[in-house]
Amino acid sequence: MSTAIYRSLFSVFLMLSLAACGGIKDMQDNAKAASDNSGKAADAAEESREEIANARILGRAGEASQARREALASLMRAQSFEHKATEASKYVKAFEYQMFTGQRYDTESTYEILLKDTMEEFFRSLTELNADQSIVGYEFNPFSPFAETRSQELNVYAVAAALHKVHHYRESVGKEPPSSMFELLAEALDAISKVESGEMSADDLKSHQVVVYRNYEETIALMQARVNMILLVALGKFSDRLDKTSTLIGAKVFPNQAPNYEAGFMQLNSAQKDYVLLVFDYASSTAEVLRSQGYEPEIIKELATHYNSLTFSTISDEDAGFSALAVGEQEVGREFLSAVREFFPEN
Repeated sequence: MSTAIYRSLFSVFLMLSLAACGGIKDMQDNAKAASDNSGKAADAAEESREEIANARILGRAGEASQARREALASLMRAQSFEHKATEASKYVKAFEYQMFTGQRYDTESTYEILLKDTMEEFFRSLTELNADQSIVGYEFNPFSPFAETRSQELNVYAVAAALHKVHHYRESVGKEPPSSMFELLAEALDAISKVESGEMSADDLKSHQVVVYRNYEETIALMQARVNMILLVALGKFSDRLDKTSTLIGAKVFPNQAPNYEAGFMQLNSAQKDYVLLVFDYASSTAEVLRSQGYEPEIIKELATHYNSLTFSTISDEDAGFSALAVGEQEVGREFLSAVREFFPEN
């Protein structure tokens, strides 16, 4: 092969090699550019997620605050206990901690901040609901004949009776529900007892528990109000004793001087019986909290009069109708009787 041909082939090979090198460099440059663009896109996406998370937190706080304000205002305007109870339920479920998700900015420290804010606002609201008077030492009585104080007293009773309410949002996000207000207060009181007994240092209290500690007497007064209102609600569910001359409590009227009358529990349907027993469970758990602090439930005299006037002849083995019931139905009746006697042993 001639020298000219070799030179020609070499020239072709050299051009191809240079072209290949140029192509590789172009590919490297394109890859680097794509990587840079990808990084910028990732940064932009992260920044967007941060903005969305911030917006959600701020929006949630504002919406929860507005919901509480509206519920509190409606609660104070309402006249009947049933209406007040509805608004009180909305109020305790509208604290922001109830909408805690545990995602991104919803850290454990954030949760504790929300709980502390909740407790501080909650105790201030109790005073507001009671016409700017402390609930400590105040003689709450749902049978009060004084119309000018009845509404404010029912405000506090309604909130006390709603302490166990939890926002349904917890289930929708697939998270464990946070503690109800009742559970938070009970846990705080338990921790406070340990501090008082020397089992625990006050420095180990969580910040929201410190707020409860500062409002210890208010917490006890609230639990006492809760026991009484829940027992009154229960009485209204299984008793149809009415007297037009008596004090109006919601949709029920109770005589101030109640003669003996038969408890109507066994005449209720199964769903109604279950509800009455659930209400008594709320009263029992509240009494347990009080006793853990060295207090007995202080039952209002008029309420005790009603319960002590009940007769239970239809919940007795001596009653032919009761004896004819299925064993399960008899057990439900005995459970009801036991629940009543926890608070009113004379029955």
